[in-house]
Amino acid sequence: MTFNRKVCRTGKTWAFKSFVSHHTEINRIYWAFVPAWSYVDYKVRHEKNKDLKSLLKASGPNVRRIAENLNQFKKDSDDLANWLRLSVMMSAVSYFEIYMKRAITLSLLSDPAARFGKPGFIDGTIWLKNGIKENLNDLIIPCIKGVWSSRINNLEKLLGRQVPDFIYGNIKILEDIRTKRNKVAHSFGRDGSDKDIELIIPKTEETIKLKEKKLLEIMQSIFDISSCLDSNFFLFHIGSFEEIIYYHDFKFKHSYYKKNKSPSDFRKYFNAMSFGMQTPISTEYAKSLIKYYENI
Repeated sequence: MTFNRKVCRTGKTWAFKSFVSHHTEINRIYWAFVPAWSYVDYKVRHEKNKDLKSLLKASGPNVRRIAENLNQFKKDSDDLANWLRLSVMMSAVSYFEIYMKRAITLSLLSDPAARFGKPGFIDGTIWLKNGIKENLNDLIIPCIKGVWSSRINNLEKLLGRQVPDFIYGNIKILEDIRTKRNKVAHSFGRDGSDKDIELIIPKTEETIKLKEKKLLEIMQSIFDISSCLDSNFFLFHIGSFEEIIYYHDFKFKHSYYKKNKSPSDFRKYFNAMSFGMQTPISTEYAKSLIKYYENI
């Protein structure tokens, strides 16, 4: 297999694979909690006549912090589960936005003329080799902040392509996720108004509720939307540009390579440093990648 600038060798960007890594990690953490919480919840509900601390086999200096009342403990436990679900949602939205920012940045770097309605007219490799840099934040922020109809509109204007129909079909879901995320972020899961000064001790506002079924729907939607954008929108502009960046960085950081210029050296480095996110490349592939970069 030889290097092809327009085609991503693995079918997904490295940015998306990083997203998947975070998505997998947060799922593992959540599902480590669920069986433990479910077991305690079951024991408390079915053995109500037992002393709570004995039932939980709780001991140590902090045992006094556990609620004495069974109903209060059940409420505290349920609130903990809800709080964790809200936290998982917050994390998922955060790494989703990080993915979006990385993918848009890569698209602009790889295909710099796209924003002028000329996709593919300039290969970003040329700009990379010649050290042409620019601040892209003002272009990117409107695509990752605000209501989703506006984000998508700005994204299409920026890269000159319509996002897949699947994304349009999920705008309502994206807006629901954005609204929930903002409520949690701005008020720690409370649905109260913001006040700089409290003149009386307020009654605690009701916590925003997020059921497990809804959380799973949110997590699946975030994954499906990211995957769709990656395969059907961003890769059109990015191609194999991430491997170009990787080689560019390798070339200027390793003095040994500058003297020997061995494709085999680059292959070994690439395969060792891709942290399992990439399938290994052959020396033939490394050689064709280097040839493309050097000759453009």
